[in-house]
Amino acid sequence: MSYHVFLLKRQDWRVWIDGPAYQAAVTQTVTGWALATGADLCFNLGLFKLWDGPACNYARSKGKDIAYGGASEIMTIDSMNACRGYSNGILDGTVKVNAPLGGYAYRNGVGVTTDGRILIAQTSHTCTEAVFCQKVNDFVIKNGSRVKLFVLQDGGGSVSEYSAMSKLGFYPGGTRRVATVICAKRITKPSITRTLSFGCRGEDVRELQVALGGIEADGIFGVGTLSRVRAAQKELGIRVDGYAGPVTRSWLFKNVK
Repeated sequence: MSYHVFLLKRQDWRVWIDGPAYQAAVTQTVTGWALATGADLCFNLGLFKLWDGPACNYARSKGKDIAYGGASEIMTIDSMNACRGYSNGILDGTVKVNAPLGGYAYRNGVGVTTDGRILIAQTSHTCTEAVFCQKVNDFVIKNGSRVKLFVLQDGGGSVSEYSAMSKLGFYPGGTRRVATVICAKRITKPSITRTLSFGCRGEDVRELQVALGGIEADGIFGVGTLSRVRAAQKELGIRVDGYAGPVTRSWLFKNVK
């Protein structure tokens, strides 16, 4: 079982919401959205066409409202980008699941921490909302912060993400075309000065895991990270050895200044 929880520092990442105007018929896979927007990381937000109906959660993209409805609290990235969820998952560090979707499904949500980091989380297995939110809350606390607001998206089934840095995707619910995504672009190069391999721990491992996508960014180079490094090396067309050395890192971060 795996929870993909990313904490993105605003000084290192530009994060935004992308999608069409309300009820517009523009949908793409997250891979397509990443290519169209130039994002390094792209995640299904699941705001548009929940249960195949019209937009029911609020979202702001490029300063324009593109969807309406949802819970009352707004998760704000900046003045141009914000959203609500269909339910609040965590509010001021307390799990508050206030929607009737308690069954087992794939889960995803976005939020902000009290120290200003952007929080993006998904699961690679089915679970209840309560379990998902508790895992996310525990992860943030373990990383020395507190969840200010975490809003739940999508009732389950279309969780997906793509890393243009590793060229790897993650699609537990299939490759369904979606209309609203949350994107991230790396704006600073991470300071990784050593070759990372199985057994390594630290903030530099976490930076590697975020770039790879599809795994928990917990700072521990375990079997999952090893598998993703090898898969990325194969996709990038470089030597497949499972070591994140200078060559692998240069390819992962080659478009970062």
